[in-house]
Amino acid sequence: MIFVYNDTCSKCSELSKHLADRGFSWDTIRYMDGDLSEELVDTIFADYEGARSDLIRQKEEEWTSSGLDINAVELPKLKRFVMKHPIVLQRPIVVVDRRVVIARPPEVLWEILTETH
Repeated sequence: MIFVYNDTCSKCSELSKHLADRGFSWDTIRYMDGDLSEELVDTIFADYEGARSDLIRQKEEEWTSSGLDINAVELPKLKRFVMKHPIVLQRPIVVVDRRVVIARPPEVLWEILTETH
């Protein structure tokens, strides 16, 4: 399990505590500290089953000032933008067995973890 984590995000902290309390282990990717790789961004966008707009925090200033349209921007350009401005990546994101989950609310993740573990 990979946990795409932001130290300043209360939802990430809450989810981390719940995972630990339930005995799960994971690899932490502190994406705001430069841990985000192009490979992981590719995985997130390729394996997420929802709309790609779900993956972007469209109210972040970096996004609003970019002039990009989430419905029109080409995927390679969007991924490059996320690599340059990781703050726009939604959180918390967890990758479990090639499934990408935005764990908001955390119950979404619990359903998948009970299916896979």
